[in-house]
Amino acid sequence: MHTVEPVGKSNGLALIWKESVNIRIIESNKRMIDALVKWQNKEFFLTCVYGKPVQSERGDLWEKLSRLGTTRDKPLMMTGNFNELVDPTEKIGGAQRRDSSCVEFRQMLNACGLWEVKHLGYQFSWFGNRNDELVQCRLDRTVANQAWMNCFPKTQANYLQKVCSDHSPLFNSLMGMEWKSWAGFKYDKRWVQREGFVDLITGFWRQNESSSCRKEISKWKRQTKPSSALRIHELQFRIDAATLAATF
Repeated sequence: MHTVEPVGKSNGLALIWKESVNIRIIESNKRMIDALVKWQNKEFFLTCVYGKPVQSERGDLWEKLSRLGTTRDKPLMMTGNFNELVDPTEKIGGAQRRDSSCVEFRQMLNACGLWEVKHLGYQFSWFGNRNDELVQCRLDRTVANQAWMNCFPKTQANYLQKVCSDHSPLFNSLMGMEWKSWAGFKYDKRWVQREGFVDLITGFWRQNESSSCRKEISKWKRQTKPSSALRIHELQFRIDAATLAATF
């Protein structure tokens, strides 16, 4: 583990890895951790970024990252909270951002030859209350150069659900994600209390089509959202609202 301790109100940073991964820290400060990584016979640069919250002070960081990126021919990935937008469309609500305010960030990405990797999930990764108005921005992202794309063509970044933070966690997978397309059938005895379920089963047994019953139950389950799922969404909304209220 390598850490950068917080200074005043500045967040601290931490990079943690398994013993199977070889890490050499090249440079670290309160705005980034830059490292050379050796993993599974591959060697690449990883730069974890925390951009300055104050827009007028970000120029120095973009210049620093430009110098790093333009001198590297190995695979390079940058990821984290850049605290900046590529263009004004990455903001919902609040005062309108001028496109000119995003130019320096785009110039850094272009100078380093960095491109967006595939992102999944809700991409407006930050939300906050500004003058009693909800504002959402895409401040977190993962970018990589062409050498990285050639080395890890299945790389993708997943925006996860916000929990106890005004930022969405960003989960990067170098090898892509393979999800199970099939899961075993499990009967839930609570289904008999839900409207329409008993009638569905009774109809199948009367028609002596018990062999198709499981398939129709699975179809009914997908089309009928259970109260537990609705409750989960309701509680998640309340968590997000409480987190937002506690932040301001």
